[in-house]
Amino acid sequence: MDCCDDSGVDWPSAYAPQTFCMLSSFPDRSQWVRYPDMFSANKPSMTFNYASEDQQGQIWDAIDSVARVSRVDRRLILAVMMQESKGNPAVATTYSPDNIPNPGLMQTHNGTTCDCNDSHASIRRMIQDGTQGTVYGDGLVQGINEFGNVFKAVRYYNSGHASSDNLCDNVGNTNWQYASEIANRLLGWAN
Repeated sequence: MDCCDDSGVDWPSAYAPQTFCMLSSFPDRSQWVRYPDMFSANKPSMTFNYASEDQQGQIWDAIDSVARVSRVDRRLILAVMMQESKGNPAVATTYSPDNIPNPGLMQTHNGTTCDCNDSHASIRRMIQDGTQGTVYGDGLVQGINEFGNVFKAVRYYNSGHASSDNLCDNVGNTNWQYASEIANRLLGWAN
């Protein structure tokens, strides 16, 4: 599947989140909404979370550019970014249980933070860190390559493991519904 085509289903007029746990229950890519619609539906959240119109354009450009290089679907990159930061380029850094910083739009393992003096370059780097990884930790690409499934990859991205087909296992200090929440974003949930 092309990382940057605009195929997908129409944006739903209303969407009630579902809980997906078993790998076999997760939606196929043909069920995901179109990227332009998904981005537009998430713009109010980005605005509410302090991303300017210029920064939102830079996020669009960064996702498009990184998707082309990494071959990761733009919708997946956007879903993870919205889950991690709601599109706020200056989101606070979180810390792992091992006290490792996870900064930026995609809250990456010891990754890039926003440089307000050069938001274009730092936004691109934050998206690249989350998608392609940092020298300190894996991104979406490594998870997809290791597990061959985007939902196992996002579970791994969030928790560092994806050992079973039950992606709601409550292992570690993580969001046990993370993969399910990403699936819901891909189907039309925006918050």
